[in-house]
Amino acid sequence: PWQHVLDALYGYLLLAQRLTTTKERGAWNFGPGESTLPTVADVTKRFLGFFGKAEWRRTPDPDTIERNALQVDSSKARSTLGWRSKLNIDEAIAWSAQWYAQCMRGGDAAALTTDQIAAHEAR
Repeated sequence: PWQHVLDALYGYLLLAQRLTTTKERGAWNFGPGESTLPTVADVTKRFLGFFGKAEWRRTPDPDTIERNALQVDSSKARSTLGWRSKLNIDEAIAWSAQWYAQCMRGGDAAALTTDQIAAHEAR
């Protein structure tokens, strides 16, 4: 599933906080709850739309075995921790493209990351 790293990290932090007060254990998933899953081609097109100045082409590899869709069940995290992705797919891709574009232009990666964390926390 496609999501911004800050959404997953937000889930891990909520879980860490919860585990300091409970002995609850088990598997936890933090994935987007969107019903429509974009393809790799769709994500690539969206990324380049935000990033600009790049092009791509699909080159099928008959030896590659990939699943058509990857989904995880995040219902436990949603119901138990109240976790939800804060960014929709377009925002997640835009934030990622912005980060890469600024870094490629010599921007301060640490400052940009700090700014994105603050914006994510404010949601």
